[in-house]
Amino acid sequence: MLELNKQTSMENIMMINGIFNRFRITNNWSFIACKMLCICFIISTFAFAQRASGGRVPLDPNWIPLSHEEKMLLIEQSTPTINNGNIMSNSARQGGDTFADAIAITLPYNGSGSTMGYANDYGPFDDNTYLVCDWGTSGGWGLANDVVYKLTLLEPMHIEVNLDGSDYDTALGVYDSSNTALVLANDDYNGLQSYLECDLPPGTYYIVVDGYSTSEGDYEIMVDEYIQPEEVAFIELSEEEAEPGDNVSVAVNVDAAGYMVTSGLSLVLNAAEFEFAGFQNHHVDFTGISLDASFDGWSMDYNNTDSVLYVAMAGANGVHMTDFGTMFTLDFQVNEDAPGGDVPVYGVHVLLNANVPIWQVEHGGIWVLGDPTPPDLH
Repeated sequence: MLELNKQTSMENIMMINGIFNRFRITNNWSFIACKMLCICFIISTFAFAQRASGGRVPLDPNWIPLSHEEKMLLIEQSTPTINNGNIMSNSARQGGDTFADAIAITLPYNGSGSTMGYANDYGPFDDNTYLVCDWGTSGGWGLANDVVYKLTLLEPMHIEVNLDGSDYDTALGVYDSSNTALVLANDDYNGLQSYLECDLPPGTYYIVVDGYSTSEGDYEIMVDEYIQPEEVAFIELSEEEAEPGDNVSVAVNVDAAGYMVTSGLSLVLNAAEFEFAGFQNHHVDFTGISLDASFDGWSMDYNNTDSVLYVAMAGANGVHMTDFGTMFTLDFQVNEDAPGGDVPVYGVHVLLNANVPIWQVEHGGIWVLGDPTPPDLH
């Protein structure tokens, strides 16, 4: 017995679309005509089912008609792009010239193209009035030739747009189709490449691939739902060996290259706080902290109590989080009468720009020589 509902209708249409996309037909217009006839057959069958009487063709009692946005998205997904008589793949389409002929995409999307030979239709990305997530704006962003993609969201979604792999100084702008307002913008995130991620409400958005100033070239673009990584910051405390009476430093290394901060937060570090423990009841004296040269000009304060060492640091000349390495060292002097063995140094808490990232710590410490085999300090 035939059972039709909203979901199966869309599935049937997408199945027809997928079958046709697997075959190459020399006459592209015949291809489109056959494809549309099959889709019309599915729709007409569904319409007949709605008018059927009795129990011959039962309908889903929870059936809900397709919304306008769902209909438009279905049309976009089912219609191939024709370029010089050839059908183009949905997974590698050159962006359109303007909002009117923007290339419709669905998630996940990976594509490439060029802004060379196109017009400068949009930008500068300098209006922050309607920003949903504040990645910044500037009068120098988006002054170059640009191309446009169109993304329709049927429900709220945290999306990301990445131009990593492009060969020029890119810029990104995202506009709301309902009022053509700029809602997202970015210039340099990964070197000269642009990146955005943000929670967006349902609607249709125009993604503009542009350039800084008049920069243009070949681009790579990835658009997908953003999934928060399980570990976004990694802190490693070094393991050192020392003799009784020695001065020794334990390095604090931070790897935040994967730290994709939540929407609207800066990727440039201007302040941080740490807490360290474990060594306070051992035969070592904490003597101070030595900042790495990349933090020249920063101020630092600390307070070593009987159980926790509190460290706070800040600087007007921010450091990009992807450039982290050794931030500072914790300096100690081993007591002359210190017995051989382990002096643990634990990282128990960290704040980056007053936000707590998801992070993993590899603890370190000092092995005071005297015992023949140091244990694993992890």
